[in-house]
Amino acid sequence: MKSNLLFFLACLAFLPFTSCEKLNPDIVCFGFDQRQCGMDEWADLVPISDDVSVRESKMKEYLESKDLAIREVKLVKDFYGGVCKACGVCPEPDRFIIRINIADTSAIKKFDFLGNKLEDCSEYF
Repeated sequence: MKSNLLFFLACLAFLPFTSCEKLNPDIVCFGFDQRQCGMDEWADLVPISDDVSVRESKMKEYLESKDLAIREVKLVKDFYGGVCKACGVCPEPDRFIIRINIADTSAIKKFDFLGNKLEDCSEYF
């Protein structure tokens, strides 16, 4: 009984260093790319010339305007070491990673995002 109490207290001591939301199995991450030559419908709203934090904020606003509940957006700079050169087919070097509720997975798959795929949230958030 005493060892159980000590174990509980030890776990309680580490609680502030964990984030339950980040470990939540009901949250998933998707990654997608911006097409070269501004070929995405949202390209003018999220220009590649903006700073990272501005692009993240604008992408979140854009996705929320499409009735998606976005928990977080992260832009990974220079995700690709090199990219091909073809408008509409090849990505820009940066990649967006979004955190959403698992219930919204089918909604995000309906978008025509380049390279849209499930990502491991622990690698980015």
